[in-house]
Amino acid sequence: MRTISVQLYSLRDETAKSLEHVLDELAGMGFRAVEPAGFLGHTPSGFKKLCSDRGLAIPSSHSPWANLDGTLPKAMEQAHELGLDKLVCGYGPRDFESIDAIKATAEKVNAMVEQVGREGFTLFMHNHYWEFERLDGRLKYDIFLDMVPGVKLELDTYWSSNFGEETAAAMVKRFADRIVLAHIKDGSFVREAPNLPLGEGKMDIKAVVAALPESARTLVIEFDTCAGNIFDAVRRSREYLVGNGLGM
Repeated sequence: MRTISVQLYSLRDETAKSLEHVLDELAGMGFRAVEPAGFLGHTPSGFKKLCSDRGLAIPSSHSPWANLDGTLPKAMEQAHELGLDKLVCGYGPRDFESIDAIKATAEKVNAMVEQVGREGFTLFMHNHYWEFERLDGRLKYDIFLDMVPGVKLELDTYWSSNFGEETAAAMVKRFADRIVLAHIKDGSFVREAPNLPLGEGKMDIKAVVAALPESARTLVIEFDTCAGNIFDAVRRSREYLVGNGLGM
């Protein structure tokens, strides 16, 4: 059984009011893990203590973000404070708009894989929909990953469907040897439409989770946007995973 986590970006409007309240609510729902996206004025170690005091582990984080801008040593230091051996990176649509752009992105990622690897870290990448567009018939992610053999993936399974152009479970199987984490979310496949609680949209969540490799031990619930009450949406999503035997 996989651990169920939640990406705190989903609750950004609420954490801006009170991080402690959000963590209390999540712990009360039964969550035992979170994935930070910023430390909200706390040091990494201070943030970790706020979580651990409530029984919340941090198996992964979107802070610190790995960049080739001189901040990589600090990012590794912060990851060490959190007790992590993984660093995350990710890129925008322009970084995947052409073959030349993909090559330039691959060069950056290869350089970071080498640097963080020397310090005992693994670099993983979080995707959006544009990596799953096609260029001359090929998935842009296929082109990119052929150039970057050392990077691992936190596959955002909803974005991997590219609004229904691809089948998410097939994308999971396609990249299974790279996946170390998975973002699990649901929706209507309509651009700009808010995400829906798991099991209430068009994603085949059961097939997606079944396709995940053993290396993906954490399912990270995420809402990019939510039309209703975010606490209720997160709670229903967790209940869907637990009720269907997909996570602890």
